[in-house]
Amino acid sequence: MIYGPSFLILPQFLDDLEQKLLPVGIKDRETLLAMKKKEHEAKGIPFDGKFYIWDYRYYDRKYIEESLNLDDMVVKEYFPVSVVVPTILNIYQKLLSVRFEEIKNPSTWHPGSYATPLTPFQVC
Repeated sequence: MIYGPSFLILPQFLDDLEQKLLPVGIKDRETLLAMKKKEHEAKGIPFDGKFYIWDYRYYDRKYIEESLNLDDMVVKEYFPVSVVVPTILNIYQKLLSVRFEEIKNPSTWHPGSYATPLTPFQVC
């Protein structure tokens, strides 16, 4: 539970955040909806004028690729799994007070995957 002055200003902070982010979100939604409409027209698919939650990832990725000329596969080259996964696990260890230890020679669904048991730290 959060107590003290920071707890009292939390609703004000969240209201302020909503006021600042809502217009940005509405604008982004309109941009992605326009992309969906354009694609549907080009493919001859009926367009219902709605933007569904499952549309977001697809059109957001297309928007980034088209507007920023950014290829996701090229970006991935700069973030190798052998570096990213241990770094993320280390962040989670500190943030959540847990410990990850690699299991040697685990039985996994894919040869490139590895397994870790989740062990909570002992609280003194």
